[in-house]
Amino acid sequence: MSRCGLEDLDGISSIGQLKELYLSYNEISDVSPLSMIDSLELVDIESNNVDSLEQVEFLCMCPSLTTLNLEGNPVAMAMSSSELREKIGALLPSLLYLDDQPLKGGGKK
Repeated sequence: MSRCGLEDLDGISSIGQLKELYLSYNEISDVSPLSMIDSLELVDIESNNVDSLEQVEFLCMCPSLTTLNLEGNPVAMAMSSSELREKIGALLPSLLYLDDQPLKGGGKK
């Protein structure tokens, strides 16, 4: 559902057993509805309007989440890459990949 002009995720939790969600290049700022989806493993919200770590923190309620793409969001542009990776790693301990790179260590996925 990339490049659809989506502004919110109301009702998304009604999609049962959703594992991967690709929502890049939309206008989403509130990711809290994703916290209700336990099965989510991958969330791509590149180039949306997520502007705070408080929004990212909602994703800690997704126990299966291992891959997140936040690139191009205001929250990602507000701090250095290393600072962002450190903070996201602390918020989402099960996360393995951030912005197509391993969260710990270097190199591309």
